[in-house]
Amino acid sequence: MILTATSLQALCRAAGVAFIVNDRVDVAIACGADGVHLGQDDFNIPLARKLLGDRAIIGGSASTVEEARKCLTEGADYIGFGRSSQPAQKRMPAR
Repeated sequence: MILTATSLQALCRAAGVAFIVNDRVDVAIACGADGVHLGQDDFNIPLARKLLGDRAIIGGSASTVEEARKCLTEGADYIGFGRSSQPAQKRMPAR
């Protein structure tokens, strides 16, 4: 995962866009990512900020206004909003 992330970071840097790692602060640190996106049950935002530094972009997932407020209070730079669980897959009828 770290090798892939390092390659993606280089690709993004060459293109002039930010590279954000989903959920994994350790991978973000190892590959020099621009930041990390953390879900409600992932690594906590204040500790991620301490480890990644003030220049890192740190986002948090929120599916409610209360979760968004929590992310912002903890120091998130942005909020990712969307469905918090996957819908049940529809089964195709047997043929």
